[in-house]
Amino acid sequence: MSFVPVTPGASTSKRSRELAGEIVRTVEEYREQEPRMRDAEVERALMLAKSRLGGSGNTLGLIILGMVLLIGALGFLISTNFGN
Repeated sequence: MSFVPVTPGASTSKRSRELAGEIVRTVEEYREQEPRMRDAEVERALMLAKSRLGGSGNTLGLIILGMVLLIGALGFLISTNFGN
């Protein structure tokens, strides 16, 4: 299970949520094409993208990473019928 620390009282704009959703969908689609891709590779790709965009804060990256990893793990469990 992934745990992503969130600062109480921090608000997220609708645009931020929409962008996060797009990022998650893009990663999910890519993982469907590359089923052997590991979570560590996804994490590294997100870190590279963030550095290329000039991001300096860590919180948004951690939130996005947590979402992607959680959704990836859930997708994996569903695709394997929860280990059966």
